[in-house]
Amino acid sequence: MNLSLRTLTKRASLLLFLTFFLVFVSAVVFGALTASAIFLVLAAAALQILLSLYKKIYSAVVPLEKMKETLADVYPEYLDKVSLLLVLTPIMAGINIMLGLVWVASGYLAASRAIWRIARRVAARKKILKENKDAYVSDSPRVIAYVSGLENVAYQINQWIPVLENIEKQVAIVVRERTVFAGMDKTSIPVYFARTQFDVEFLLATAGSARTVLYPANTMKNVQSLRHYRLNHFFINHGESDKAVNQNKLLMAYDKLLVGGPLAERRLREAGLPLREDQVEYVGRPQAEALLDVVEGEHQIRTILYAPTWEGFVEDVNYSSVSEFGYTLLESLKKEGKFNVIFKPHPYTGERNKRNQEWLKRINSLCQRDGVEIVDGSIHEVMNRCDLLVTDISSVLNEFLVTNKPIILCNVKNSSEDELATKFPSSQGAYVLANGEEVRELITHISEEDTLAGKRRAVRRDSLSDFPEGAMKRFKDIIEKSVDNAA
Repeated sequence: MNLSLRTLTKRASLLLFLTFFLVFVSAVVFGALTASAIFLVLAAAALQILLSLYKKIYSAVVPLEKMKETLADVYPEYLDKVSLLLVLTPIMAGINIMLGLVWVASGYLAASRAIWRIARRVAARKKILKENKDAYVSDSPRVIAYVSGLENVAYQINQWIPVLENIEKQVAIVVRERTVFAGMDKTSIPVYFARTQFDVEFLLATAGSARTVLYPANTMKNVQSLRHYRLNHFFINHGESDKAVNQNKLLMAYDKLLVGGPLAERRLREAGLPLREDQVEYVGRPQAEALLDVVEGEHQIRTILYAPTWEGFVEDVNYSSVSEFGYTLLESLKKEGKFNVIFKPHPYTGERNKRNQEWLKRINSLCQRDGVEIVDGSIHEVMNRCDLLVTDISSVLNEFLVTNKPIILCNVKNSSEDELATKFPSSQGAYVLANGEEVRELITHISEEDTLAGKRRAVRRDSLSDFPEGAMKRFKDIIEKSVDNAA
């Protein structure tokens, strides 16, 4: 068991166990605790329970809210340390009852601001809820971007924010978990938290302004929105890739599938999905078009971006090179001594597979030791800075095609050339790397002659389309037309 501060403070039962275990220890060392000492222990335990439930209570009392602050803003990190220190209450009270009193009182004093905040919120919950509902009615969004998922899911909506800000209709973002908002980029678009299905009902039906709902991911809670059959439901995804998870019968629930280009539609049809007429629309990748620089002609390779994917929810779709493959690759690049290397891991890396988690730690240590830059922020920014991308089967490969710069694909499953071309058509625009040790030799070959430059342009057209008016206008027109036609 990992008894880190994070683990302890996340598990109220563990804190309480330790607190009452120390009651036993104190009784053995100092003799039976007095009634006053027991009262102090119970007071400490009560505060530990309150602090462990604080974020849940904060969200539950106002289940629909226009987001202005994150849970980190209302629950300072030091409160976790207060909970942990309160474990020592039995010892302090055993030494001296006044010492125990001061110890517990100090804990309550440190948490007093948070306690006052939650008390006011509970008392005024109906008023706060009404104010937030009124704010939503006032905003009257016509387009809703609907986001749900794990704590690190914000990247899925962040990539769409620059695009949504260009739509000439009122837009709002609805998040089903408060943790999503904490990771979101700053935006002028109003963001609303909707905790329950009843709150979704108000936003999408009762308020009456919404016409089109956009989904950047195919999550379980989408069904609570999809039940509103009078609205347009468009799946926009959070990247264009050959991953098997992109072929899913749940996609049939959406009115429109806004995909990059012909390659995506072929992928769905070859998987046997019974696509309806006009269900698929090509929109390219408007954010890539807006944020990525296009490079013409050959150029010297100085900066390399290594951006592997994560391990996926099941092993069959684990295309991640965050393993010995990636570690060896980075070691080899740094041995060369002439490359500036950037490491941009997927935010979900290690969430499911402990092996990937351990390799990520080792790779991070290697980066810190050898001066490899680790990036958590925008991938588009580092895509513009680099001269070559090393990646896995993922949307990163397809997105990078916009730049015209060379791509190396990590063949972690040792697939044959024919198998890669069949299962992952986008791989035809990338140089295939069999193992991490060979990366320097492959880069030397690319530097001498970029033989896949023409193929990359062809794969780009197939994967992301090519619109005379541009992908941004294409996407805007489809969304705005859907609102106008539904009015």
